[in-house]
Amino acid sequence: MEKKQILVVEDEVIIAKDIQYSLENLGYSASSLVATGEEAIIKAGEDCPDLVLMDIVLLGDIDGVEAAQKIRSQFDIPVIYMTAYADDEILERAKITEPFGYMIKPFEERELHSNIQMALYKHKMEKSLRQAKEKAEEARKVAEQANRLKSEFLANISHELRTPLNSIIGFPRIVNHSLKKFPQISQKSIDEAARCLEIVSTQGDQLLALINDLLDISIIEAGRLELKEEPILAHSLLLSIIKNFEVEATKKDISLLDNRAEQEDFQFMGDIHRLKQVLKNLVQNAIKFSDKGSIKLNIFPRGDRIFFQVHDEGVGMTPEETELIFDRFYQLDGSSTRQHRGVGLGLNLVKKLVEKMEGTVAVESEKMEKSIFTVELPWKRPKEEETRPLGKKILLVEEKPETQSLVQSIFPDNEFTVVERSDQALDTLQTNQDFDLILWGQTLPKMTGEMLMMGITANHPGLKTPIIMAASDGSEESVEATYSLARDLELEFRYVNGPFTQGNINHALKELGGA
Repeated sequence: MEKKQILVVEDEVIIAKDIQYSLENLGYSASSLVATGEEAIIKAGEDCPDLVLMDIVLLGDIDGVEAAQKIRSQFDIPVIYMTAYADDEILERAKITEPFGYMIKPFEERELHSNIQMALYKHKMEKSLRQAKEKAEEARKVAEQANRLKSEFLANISHELRTPLNSIIGFPRIVNHSLKKFPQISQKSIDEAARCLEIVSTQGDQLLALINDLLDISIIEAGRLELKEEPILAHSLLLSIIKNFEVEATKKDISLLDNRAEQEDFQFMGDIHRLKQVLKNLVQNAIKFSDKGSIKLNIFPRGDRIFFQVHDEGVGMTPEETELIFDRFYQLDGSSTRQHRGVGLGLNLVKKLVEKMEGTVAVESEKMEKSIFTVELPWKRPKEEETRPLGKKILLVEEKPETQSLVQSIFPDNEFTVVERSDQALDTLQTNQDFDLILWGQTLPKMTGEMLMMGITANHPGLKTPIIMAASDGSEESVEATYSLARDLELEFRYVNGPFTQGNINHALKELGGA
């Protein structure tokens, strides 16, 4: 076995020679004998010994403590102090340098041997631990990089995943609508076709929702989620959410309630799509775990904050379950015989979205009694600004006379073509596309954003007029799907949280580049 090399720093020649003899007798090799701290630093760099035996009081400008500090920091060589002075001041200075041993002269060979062995072992363990930490840190960075790349990959394939699903979901609805135009087909055939198409649409909706949740989480984790801000009316938001779940709640004999009658309406700025996503997840979760009673939605301001609450009378949770409910993939019932569908992404996505909005989400619950989910967000008040349209000619699709008057009063200098029905609007575009802006309200026949985009694809593929669509009743099946179709058409399109107001129209126009 190769002998361990030891540097001896001692300014008394006789003592230095005696230590050298003891080292050789113990099976070590004294690589050098030096008398000053300056020489010790130079020799440590040249010889790279395994250990330094350092006298504290030395000749020269620096003592053993200072020399030991430099050797440890520059070369990572362990140091054992040797000194004939054991006073507290020297001991305190020595302790700061974290020595591997401290011997009072004179000492015996046995003491010298045990100190050297312990110092070499301790240094070996520290080096191994440091290397392990460095490897662990490198592995962590590699894992984070891999996770980021995974998230970016999933975020980037959103268009390829959504495009075929848009057709799966959308075209059965168009076929279903077309079937009803042919009276010669038996009602039984129509009903059966409609039933089958509805199953396809429902399954497509569920698949699209799952994919959207996965992609949204990936986009957030990749740091690529961008929030938009537009004026939102509290009462319209509540009505939109309630209408979205009326049929589902009625099937389970659950009442959907809200506090619109208890407070005045108010306006705030936010990303309407992402906020609806949060509230829909909470309401859907409440319906899933409720078999009776009511679900109440509350929105109210307090100070500079806005609170959103979803209160249900469902199965409730234990304190232990409430601690885990926002974790990814966690489900209240994860067994193979569980009654409720889902993969445990909804509430995790809620938490990530709310945090992205600079807010918090919390839950209070009692087992078999109730659950109250509370989202708290900053209250960002909208600023009133002058509205300027993109051009002079505007097509307004709106059945309510009062909304027609309101919109025309917002744009007193513009030329309006007003139609009350969606089918009339499509007929108008068939013969005239010379409009600078289309404002599409909620009219009959009922039309979602997806249906509008598909109608344009089929009948008006060259249309380039920007469209602003009111979504006051929450009837749009998928905002993201609509935007995806609009991008495919290279069509400028924006939803607003309706009904139309000067604030939300102005915000949409700014996003379209018209103000």
